[in-house]
Amino acid sequence: MMASSSCSSCGAPIEWVKTEYSKNMPLDIEPSLVGNVELRDGVAYYVRDGERDGRMLRVSHFATCVNAKKHRRK
Repeated sequence: MMASSSCSSCGAPIEWVKTEYSKNMPLDIEPSLVGNVELRDGVAYYVRDGERDGRMLRVSHFATCVNAKKHRRK
């Protein structure tokens, strides 16, 4: 786990974590039934649709930020 902060675009609370590929990823703070990111020992792993089993998982803030288009690479 890296650190809690807020999104520089929309101000939402986020938590920065490392993915299994050592990339930085912002996550929404609150778990969700529509989430597809599981934290294990502070590392973010994507969970496939069939493997969610109704668990509350985390959501990448890239998927929920109202200003996400500003940060997409071209």
